[in-house]
Amino acid sequence: MSRMRQRLSKAISLAALPVVLGLTFGDAEAAIVKGSLTFDDNAFADDASLVFGSPILLGGAVDIVDAVTGSDLSKGIETGNSRSRVQVIFTDNLVINGPGADLVVYEAAAPETFDVEIAGTTLNFAPVSQGFSEFFQVNAALIDLSAFGIGAGASVSSFFWEAQGADLTGAAALNTSAAVPEPTTLALLGLGLVGLGAMRRRRPAA
Repeated sequence: MSRMRQRLSKAISLAALPVVLGLTFGDAEAAIVKGSLTFDDNAFADDASLVFGSPILLGGAVDIVDAVTGSDLSKGIETGNSRSRVQVIFTDNLVINGPGADLVVYEAAAPETFDVEIAGTTLNFAPVSQGFSEFFQVNAALIDLSAFGIGAGASVSSFFWEAQGADLTGAAALNTSAAVPEPTTLALLGLGLVGLGAMRRRRPAA
């Protein structure tokens, strides 16, 4: 019976090891630099959903998610004469209302205005050239969450982008925080730590 418990403890510990390593070393990747701005490696949007419209995919993007997520600003969507609305989502991080600008929304080629909706408030933004290109000229609007009534230190995990004539090539958090782990992840981590502790206690003295 004791041997079976040891095997179970070892199995749980090994299963939890990737979780432990991920939570411990998840922030060790290099930062991402875009012109004069530097972002955490997980700062860029992770998911997107087309609410309405018929935007054109740019830069070889295969779908709306590929077009507006990640740090590759050569991909995106062009609204043209069709007004489009997109929900942009952050899953592995949150956008925090900290000092100064908190969110950057990227646009391409000739700057065109667009609307951003957060927490029920919609504001119009005029992006400006960032002085570099990723196939297209890169433009950006730097957004302060305070303008939407978001309190200091509070966070958001998504926003709505809407425009006619503008492009959307990406979005990233300047003030960011890792999303809270799911309860199942925390439970697995706890079991793994318990298992590692039990194995340590059973290790014979040298």
